Amino acid sequence: METKLYTRKRVGSGPGRQEIEQTVMKQVEAVAKECAQGLTLDSNIVELSLDSLERMDVIGRIGEIYSLQVPESVLPEIETCREISEAVLERLQFTSPEDDIPLKSFQFEEMPEYRQLKTQIVAAAAEGEANPFFAVHDGGQ
Repeated sequence: METKLYTRKRVGSGPGRQEIEQTVMKQVEAVAKECAQGLTLDSNIVELSLDSLERMDVIGRIGEIYSLQVPESVLPEIETCREISEAVLERLQFTSPEDDIPLKSFQFEEMPEYRQLKTQIVAAAAEGEANPFFAVHDGGQ
């Protein structure tokens, strides 16, 4: 299986296999709760009754912990905790500068769309206008 996770460049040594496996198991348990009883590295996370949003939550949590950006297309390829761990470990070992992802693609605050939204909100406020994108509704009263 060839799973691609995208990340920022790593410098120095990172976590080992055992630490990554423990972290993956912990995150699956946090999301699956009581469904995770008897969880092993080879447990199929789909068979734990995790829906696609819960599986994305697991992948997202692991991405945050290890500063990885995980594309949604990876989700169908990963079925076990071991596969998640192996993919993370493989990605953390990669250090080629050609594969760096710019912050604007990696951190929400740096995404061009978010920065443009913030600029437009500030410009509207400078003109004395209310936020043109979001409004508080009184619930129809």
